[in-house]
Amino acid sequence: RLLDDATTSAGGERPKVTLLDDGKLWLAKLRDRGDAPHLPIREYVVMHMAAELGLQVPEVRLEQHAGREVFLVERFDRAGDPLRPQRHLFASAHTVLRLGASALPGDARRSYLVLADHMRRWINHPAHCQQDLQELWRRMAYNALVGNRDDHPRNHGLLHDGSGWRLSKAFDITPLPNFSRVLAMSVAADGSQECSLYQLLKAAPHFDVTLRDAATWLAHASVHVAQHWQAYLQTHGVPAAQTEPFAPAFGMATELAEQPDQIDAAAQAVEQELNKGKRRRRPKSEGP
Repeated sequence: RLLDDATTSAGGERPKVTLLDDGKLWLAKLRDRGDAPHLPIREYVVMHMAAELGLQVPEVRLEQHAGREVFLVERFDRAGDPLRPQRHLFASAHTVLRLGASALPGDARRSYLVLADHMRRWINHPAHCQQDLQELWRRMAYNALVGNRDDHPRNHGLLHDGSGWRLSKAFDITPLPNFSRVLAMSVAADGSQECSLYQLLKAAPHFDVTLRDAATWLAHASVHVAQHWQAYLQTHGVPAAQTEPFAPAFGMATELAEQPDQIDAAAQAVEQELNKGKRRRRPKSEGP
């Protein structure tokens, strides 16, 4: 019935509706007739893995109704009595970055690094700001590991918790079978959207993440994703033969899990480049 109702959309392209269940408000995301197979399962699996890796995500559920898959995500932007909920103030990254309606990929402002700079102004509490900057880097890296190119500025945001602005919980993370290791927002100071291992590590200090911590997290996350993505899809109802087309989405995680030495080598290369940059900026009065 909901799929036949053209007014159910709560934003975005997919049919969705807010429901009350178990004393909570949930955003129910439905599979439209023209959607790729098992879209709700795919989103559930990568959101579930994100939670396992310690990323801040809402509670999620996967339901089956009359042979239809429904992905449920708790409305983290609502509080109080679910019948008379209070709305948290929410500012999408599109708003935070002051992007116009016509802003397209390639716009210098559509950048994780630029978003981090704005967060330093929006989030007043120093410790909260550092936590959220580090969380944003991990989400950027996770998008690369699970092939989520739908990470555009409207799929990030800041939420006001009553005392100040914080990075909202993660949402709308979906693996894409044709992922080419290019994200929707740039990951480098030069505006590149290519989410290579080197670029991710080089960007880490901009988010108050040390190279060592970045390398350690990437190694751990890569192994976790590589070991579980296919099994989780099959466990929740995707036939084994239908999981293979999604292997490119998890290609980076698989490659790093199989060749972990790449991470240390890239971290050393980034460290050498950063040290060269520091030496070039050193005033002459400081001596050799």
